[in-house]
Amino acid sequence: MLHVDFFAERNKSAASMKMERGPTAQYANALPRPWSVKRTYDLYLDKTRPGWTNARIISAVVDVDDFAARAWLPPGFEPSEVARATIFAAWYPESSYNIAYREAAILLHARHRGRAVFYCPWIVVDDDTALILGREMLGFPKKIAVLTHTLNDDGEGHASVSRGGTPLLTFHAERPCPVRDAVLFSKPIVNVAMSPTLAAGVLIRMSVPERIHCAFEVDLHLSVKGSLHDPLDALGIGSRTVRGHTMVMDLAVPPEPAGILPPVRPIGLVSPRWLASQLPFRTF
Repeated sequence: MLHVDFFAERNKSAASMKMERGPTAQYANALPRPWSVKRTYDLYLDKTRPGWTNARIISAVVDVDDFAARAWLPPGFEPSEVARATIFAAWYPESSYNIAYREAAILLHARHRGRAVFYCPWIVVDDDTALILGREMLGFPKKIAVLTHTLNDDGEGHASVSRGGTPLLTFHAERPCPVRDAVLFSKPIVNVAMSPTLAAGVLIRMSVPERIHCAFEVDLHLSVKGSLHDPLDALGIGSRTVRGHTMVMDLAVPPEPAGILPPVRPIGLVSPRWLASQLPFRTF
């Protein structure tokens, strides 16, 4: 009897909520507050503060193998006149999504329809929320990895990336010299939003407004290795010392008036055949 009464009361309560608050009120307890349409809007659209605040970055621009760059770019893209990539490791202690995480990526310098852009063929994070948001909303081919990141206030720092027990990237920044003209995302980023089906992928382009708090030019000892699922060694970077930068910065700084950040727009399609050839690299 108690069992019957309990469910009768619950159904009566649900019916009451439905009458008083609309047809979705009966599901309120399945996804309790703070989850709501307003919460979703606040997370994704109502950008009144930077997407990432006080991001700590170690980065460098390096020459890469032209053949590998062409193989990794979507149809309709060409490498820059001298094939180059921006490679970086980041620690995001504050984000508008209320998560902190580490990230590392390779951005190929390319041209698309006569315009200079970045294309991101490879990127890793150490947080599943960052992975899901990056892949589903912005088309970044994010994968999970083990990352370390330390950047001191004086501009010296160290970072590393490994996947499946295989070391892939190491950064060691030393001899910092303060500078004023550092920049990370100097060009728009183009990604491919896709699903593992026979449907075409969508090219999406975004800009990432940034605000530098402090920056240093550094001697960066960089090592790039590869594995079966992450063939980064094909870029021909190897182990070298280059001039790089360490930075503390805000990313996706809101415009006036506030809008979607980063600003994202579709600019074309990519064939299912190309997507099928890239799927293992983007997935495993």
